[in-house]
Amino acid sequence: MAWRIKVIGAVLLLACFALPMSSCTRHVDKDGKGVASLADGSYPANTQTIKTRHYLLERVKGSEPLSWLNVVAFIWPTIFLLLARYRAPSRFVSVLWFAEPLFLAGSSFVIYVSTIIDDAEIGFYVGWAGVGIYFCGWGIEAIKKGRIWASKRRQTRNSSNDLPNGN
Repeated sequence: MAWRIKVIGAVLLLACFALPMSSCTRHVDKDGKGVASLADGSYPANTQTIKTRHYLLERVKGSEPLSWLNVVAFIWPTIFLLLARYRAPSRFVSVLWFAEPLFLAGSSFVIYVSTIIDDAEIGFYVGWAGVGIYFCGWGIEAIKKGRIWASKRRQTRNSSNDLPNGN
């Protein structure tokens, strides 16, 4: 069940590539020149409102390696899930599992930064939902793994108490 919850979160994060993350609004006159607001915050009657939507891949530039973090922040859950599903359990997969909350924090930061200046759009909210749902799946897995660890520890203690103490 936890794996399916994490898949839902990963799919929501992938959906952000197709959805607008943020938008900005500007006002122009009939010639297309920008118009400043009046003292009361309104705009002259003969202006047109133009809303520009910004998508995730618009921020990625081949010449700027750091801009690729925008892509990594949204595809890493899918990669981690595929590794966990199709690769034999190993120390590497365990380390990735323990690192997932850190990666979720990084994805949250990228989502937050995408709307610092602009207004939030649907991709912003879908991204937050994906992070939250993925974290819930991770939490369920953590509880299950903790219970397994505790039961193994109890069994080890009980079996060590059954041994003769050598007196």
